[in-house]
Amino acid sequence: MQYGKYLKTTHWIEIRATILERDCYKCRLCGEKYDILHVHHNTYKRLGHENLTDLITLCQKCHRSIHGKVTAGEIMVDTLISQAIQAMKTRWRMPKPYDLRQSVDTTARR
Repeated sequence: MQYGKYLKTTHWIEIRATILERDCYKCRLCGEKYDILHVHHNTYKRLGHENLTDLITLCQKCHRSIHGKVTAGEIMVDTLISQAIQAMKTRWRMPKPYDLRQSVDTTARR
């Protein structure tokens, strides 16, 4: 059976849904949730009889990078953006809420 036809079979639709659910609808490489996710075959040896370990959820960009369709420039830009976001999260980490009940002397009167 041709691969394109296989992707339309009930078997593929069901196993794809299983993999997406297993991976919590997130790309397993970058961890991001996207509206469009791909289920990638790590091997085609068992096509039509895949083990769950044969498949992984990927976003479009990570899927393209696995197949070598992403340019070095795109990867560099994504890396710089990811590093900047991580730096902002670190710098802007919110302090724990301060419990005013512990610091206010309720016995003092004005």
